[in-house]
Amino acid sequence: MKRQFQRVSELMWWIREFSKLHLSGEIEVIGEVRNARINKRGVLDLELVESSKAKSGSYTYRLNCQLANPKSLLKSLKIQSPQELEGLEYILTGSLNFRVTQNRYVLEAYQMQPYGKGSIEKRRNAILKELENAGLYPVKKLASLFELKEPITKIAIIASPGTRGLTDFLVGLMHSPLLPEFDFYPAAMEGASAAKGICKAIESAQETGTQLIVILRGGGAQGSLLYFEDEKLARMVCLSKIPVISAIGHTEDKTLLDYVAHRAVETPTTAGREIAETNLRYLENHERSVEVFFKTFTEIIEQGNIALNRSIKLLTAHKVERYLSSYKREAELQTKRLLSSISAYSKKSEEVLKRDFKELSSKLSRILREKRSSVAARAEDIFTKGKRLEKNLRLYESMILSASPPISALLDAKSEKLK
Repeated sequence: MKRQFQRVSELMWWIREFSKLHLSGEIEVIGEVRNARINKRGVLDLELVESSKAKSGSYTYRLNCQLANPKSLLKSLKIQSPQELEGLEYILTGSLNFRVTQNRYVLEAYQMQPYGKGSIEKRRNAILKELENAGLYPVKKLASLFELKEPITKIAIIASPGTRGLTDFLVGLMHSPLLPEFDFYPAAMEGASAAKGICKAIESAQETGTQLIVILRGGGAQGSLLYFEDEKLARMVCLSKIPVISAIGHTEDKTLLDYVAHRAVETPTTAGREIAETNLRYLENHERSVEVFFKTFTEIIEQGNIALNRSIKLLTAHKVERYLSSYKREAELQTKRLLSSISAYSKKSEEVLKRDFKELSSKLSRILREKRSSVAARAEDIFTKGKRLEKNLRLYESMILSASPPISALLDAKSEKLK
């Protein structure tokens, strides 16, 4: 069907409306950044460029991009100025809009992440430096899970449900002679919400008594590894009280998660087998320890029997009677020594008692003499006072007798009067 436009502007507006209708979805594009600057409106302008060569010549493809709030963006990318973006590859996410007045398509991006090795490593090193300044990095790496010094009986698994990586891990885990209990925390391994979901799962697993946290991702595009370069995820792993294993299915490049994880393995299969081998090795060492214990115990019993038989032979050679006679003489000697010690102690105690009794008798005699003299003095005083009292009584008696009336004359007179 043929379309006709009366003016160029009409065509431009039609392209805009067509783009809104058919190109309104979210798009993601990768390219090298050039001509990055902040314009007068405070918006970051840049070009995504791709150069390619063909038989007919070289070509350069350009896409204009704009991002609002450039200060926050630069801070998240750990750079100081827009010029530091140039020459490095980034992945931009946003929507494509046709600008009629500018006669061009512009990607209005809301997310920008490092993609090429140069930009990724630059941002990763800046994040690791911040973690190091905060005392969180480097973490204590596990050269082997056997360093946990115990069998692994409970783990936390963080993975996307139904993925190949989860299946491979469980298949490897089935080789364990001691199958661990596990808690499953479903989380997306790709997309803008991946890091946030993994952080939430790590936080939830902290108080469950689990011994190990395993983050699984089974294959996928190389670009999806960018979601494991998240600063908040790295900080959460560093703060985890439980060791974290990274098994995100890549063999060439290390991600930020691999740097901060307590142990990083290439694939989920490797992680499952390593847990199984750790449990197998622990059980083998336990069985070996039991064997060594019984062997040592048996040797001790045998040595004891040998020593006992030697003693029996020695007693038989010297005759039991001679041994008993010697024992009796020794017992008598010890008894005499004991009796002598008791006798010496008794004599010494007797002397001490006699000396103490003599001192006590002397003290009592002195006290009695003092009391006797005191009583005698008091008795003499009482006797003197009694003599003096007796003398006074006699004096009073004579005085009374000399002053008394003639009783007999009075009685005679009274008798006459009555008659």
